[in-house]
Amino acid sequence: MLTRAQWAWVYRHTCGQARRLLQTIEDKEQPFKPGKKLTAVELRSITKTPVPESYQVLWAETSTEASNPTVKTALWTGTFSVGRLQLPTLADALDNRLGLCVTAFDVSPQPEGPSRRGFMLLVLLHCKDRDIGVSKAVKTVVPSARLQAWSRGMR
Repeated sequence: MLTRAQWAWVYRHTCGQARRLLQTIEDKEQPFKPGKKLTAVELRSITKTPVPESYQVLWAETSTEASNPTVKTALWTGTFSVGRLQLPTLADALDNRLGLCVTAFDVSPQPEGPSRRGFMLLVLLHCKDRDIGVSKAVKTVVPSARLQAWSRGMR
């Protein structure tokens, strides 16, 4: 139930090319299907880039599986561009008061690892929607991200 609510929130804050890419990711990863892997995400940094309304996000993903208790950590980087959108309903406007959306994003592993692009969209937009500055965002969102670890399965 929580995963569906998080993905719905991400879709309400994603537009254009990013929304189509997010749909492709959802189809591939099947986040609503129970799995045996547990993944936690820890933000390392959020940096505004020289390109207007773009941010570079660095994070670490720690995962484990019930069948193999070895903990694996993968580092990721992503660039996210943020724009504005016209919200269709009052409920959407109340959920996204500033009308912000991720218009495009590119994510790559350092080294290879599983992706959780939807979570990063959620975190980035949460910071922007709440008008949280970049340095404050890492301090504010990281503890929350640890408590609400982006996970699939093992519930």
